[in-house]
Amino acid sequence: MVDGCCLPQPSSDIPIICATQGDAGTRFGANYSDYDFWASLGFNAPNAVTPSVAWLVATDRESGHHSGAVILTMITADKTDSPAIARRPGDRAIRPPPENSSNYI
Repeated sequence: MVDGCCLPQPSSDIPIICATQGDAGTRFGANYSDYDFWASLGFNAPNAVTPSVAWLVATDRESGHHSGAVILTMITADKTDSPAIARRPGDRAIRPPPENSSNYI
């Protein structure tokens, strides 16, 4: 593209968010992004993302650029543990949703 421009110009900084995987992607995110997006895998396991964020922090140190981490965590909640566990997405294939399924997650 020659002489490309974006109008109107933004009035504030627009953060760059990367969703990276692997060494090359993490290094790219650490060098160029403001935030790196990570998914916390597992059921009720928010700390499962800890090794990935530690890897991002180490890569940030190498690059000299700071990139924050944005974490996606699934929370399945109810009044007690039993109904919350029964509502988790993996159970949908096993049993049908309740009669009032408008709030079924």
